[in-house]
Amino acid sequence: WEGRNGLRILCGGEAMPRDLANLMVNSADEVWNLYGPTETTVWSSCSRVTEGDEAVSIGLPIANTQIYIVGRNGGIQPPGFVGELCIGGAGLARGYRGRTDLNRERFITLEVPGTGPRRVYRTGDLARWGIDGKLECLGRMDSQIKLRGVRMELGEIETVLMSHAAVSGAVVTKRDDLPGGETLVAYLTCHEGETDDLVPGLKTCLAERLPEVMCPRYFEVVDSFPLTPNRKVDRRRLPVPVVDRSLLPNEFAAPETDVEKALSEIFNAIFTPREVGIRDNFFELGGDSLMAVQVAARISSAMNREVSLEAFLRHPTIERLARHLNAPVGGSENDISIPESIAPDSDYLSFQLLEDDDPGVLPRVNAVALAYIPDAFAKVSGLSREELVRQWFADKPRLTNSYDTPWGRLGVVMLPCFEADLYQEENGMKPLVLDALRLAGSLGARTVSLTGVIPMVTGDGRDIVTWMNGEEVDLPIITTGDATRAATVVKSLEGILEQSGRSLAGEKVAFIGLGSIGKGTLDLMLSVLPHPKAITLCDFYRTEERLEGIQDQLLASGYSGEITITAANEELPDEVYQAGLVIAATSVPEVIDVGRLNPGSVLVDYSFPPSFNVAEAARRATERGDILFTTGGQLRLDQQVEETVYLPAASADLIDQLGSEGLRLIGGRDGREMTGCVLASIFTGMDPEVRVTLGGLSGEDALAHYRFINSLEIGS
Repeated sequence: WEGRNGLRILCGGEAMPRDLANLMVNSADEVWNLYGPTETTVWSSCSRVTEGDEAVSIGLPIANTQIYIVGRNGGIQPPGFVGELCIGGAGLARGYRGRTDLNRERFITLEVPGTGPRRVYRTGDLARWGIDGKLECLGRMDSQIKLRGVRMELGEIETVLMSHAAVSGAVVTKRDDLPGGETLVAYLTCHEGETDDLVPGLKTCLAERLPEVMCPRYFEVVDSFPLTPNRKVDRRRLPVPVVDRSLLPNEFAAPETDVEKALSEIFNAIFTPREVGIRDNFFELGGDSLMAVQVAARISSAMNREVSLEAFLRHPTIERLARHLNAPVGGSENDISIPESIAPDSDYLSFQLLEDDDPGVLPRVNAVALAYIPDAFAKVSGLSREELVRQWFADKPRLTNSYDTPWGRLGVVMLPCFEADLYQEENGMKPLVLDALRLAGSLGARTVSLTGVIPMVTGDGRDIVTWMNGEEVDLPIITTGDATRAATVVKSLEGILEQSGRSLAGEKVAFIGLGSIGKGTLDLMLSVLPHPKAITLCDFYRTEERLEGIQDQLLASGYSGEITITAANEELPDEVYQAGLVIAATSVPEVIDVGRLNPGSVLVDYSFPPSFNVAEAARRATERGDILFTTGGQLRLDQQVEETVYLPAASADLIDQLGSEGLRLIGGRDGREMTGCVLASIFTGMDPEVRVTLGGLSGEDALAHYRFINSLEIGS
């Protein structure tokens, strides 16, 4: 809603009803006084006033008392917006006697626009200024929870559920005793005869009106809710939800072979209390990508053999995975060598041996990229993973690389773990990450970017911010670098289209992976490049309803081309291979079959690990010359960047064994190219618009990083 002089008010959550919208417009003067004369966006959460809401009018404050409604970001909420009720004024108490901790939590200093700091008491009640100008109490904040780094009100989710015609009552709770750890469960009571096909309709309703993180994974229909003696819902007595087998496509089939029985034990332990049949699909049972890595690790341990994530994702049932594990082990096409003609030059590369007890020789850096040990490094070194972590890293983060860029020196600090370790339920990341940040700070880094899957396993970096709170030393600022990543993918897209002499306007584009980077890349592409004639949306982990929500956003943004939605299960559908341009940003390795790409196809990849077999793509490009591909989101600089690789002194004998060719493989990059996630560390903050990215990626941030990269005249 537009107020006077360009003041812009944006409401998140449910659609704002007309009467409340009118209130906001009529209250422009009050909003103006609160938020100032510049254009401002107020992002908050607004619950619609509907019949049946438990909003209780509590009138107006008494004399010499001030009431403030405070939002999640600590700012004062405008009329009609929900927040915590805080009380100040002449009657405010000094505090609780002898309760310093409680005083610190409940008595805070609030910055009141136009007035200054005011000491207030946090009541813990949810409230808002009503349409009639009086206060309305909406209950306690006890229903506010934090899930995957996001704070949310369970009441907001319950309100959306209650809007469904078949639902007579709704309670949402967070549980940690279900597969995948913490998740949301919706408990429902329904009007008589209204339970048929209820869950699919509810999922659609939620997907249209709430962010994905706020959509419950489990739904349980009950006859009534358990109550406390005070007639309130007793959330502790709500039953553990189970999956109705009638919702699964296959009848239950018991394990027969020894391998099936061993796998069944692992699946049943993960999906307790239900019993998993050998034909039940992992993802249809409620599994996700994080759980997939955990299960693959458990299977590897139980079978005493390496079971890759790729193998598990391609065979997501007990029956199919057992058949895969029983297959004879032969030569792999993955062993194909990349043609020497495309191997990078390494004149820019130098190596330095460091003693663990001599940190004084480490270089000063301006920024750091936080990484983990690449899986391929174990193969190159010839050491086991345990030997690498123990001998090379001494179980602690190390500075492994430094790059002398035109904008300053940046370093890579590597955690002493591999990608699969990051998904373990008890991965011990917190102390390792904090140690890495302390090391980065001691080297002079002002900013640390998160590379690979680190953003995904840390709630888009928000978990790390929580870990940093209360630290006794100043730590560098962290950023996921997602804005730079998305900008890099678009730059790579521009470069490969220019190289092939093609225009995006004539292309059919397929997007694989619509997470933060994939969705950010899609939005940025449509903002700065000609619109393609057709877009296919494909994702392994997002439901068709969620993809339909992205489709609606595309249409609302003005895209007028053809949009196809297709879900991926074990493999990509034909619609993806019909596109001439494929853009991938997914965590599913080697899911793209290079052999199925049409002649003339272009593949732009920003996946970890790559979404296709790079060696196969290189061979096809060399032998047939009918595809173009790029991986890693590289930016090409106009000069070589000198790189130093720091190796522990204990590795001297191994270095002699590796020789120059092995050392070149350790460097493994073109001297003029660097990835966006690494450069994000030094780019962040170089321009006022190039801000830190944490949480969900906004289109404005991606666009700002894209424009900044263009201003540096960096190619791709």
